[in-house]
Amino acid sequence: AANAESLAEAGGALVRREADLDPAALAQVLAELMDMPARLARMAQAARGAVAVDAAERLADLVLAETSNKE
Repeated sequence: AANAESLAEAGGALVRREADLDPAALAQVLAELMDMPARLARMAQAARGAVAVDAAERLADLVLAETSNKE
């Protein structure tokens, strides 16, 4: 939930409560977004800016560093 909220705060996602999201509600949100390509482009740009693109590599480096310190 925290990751989703963080991404939404950056403008790269929409967050809905699971209890409020049924198939019809999801279809409505998607249909509205599909009619707004400029908004989707802004959201995509915001999402790209909100994440560490090298997160997997950084995590692997951290794990390797920690395990080599214990040997």
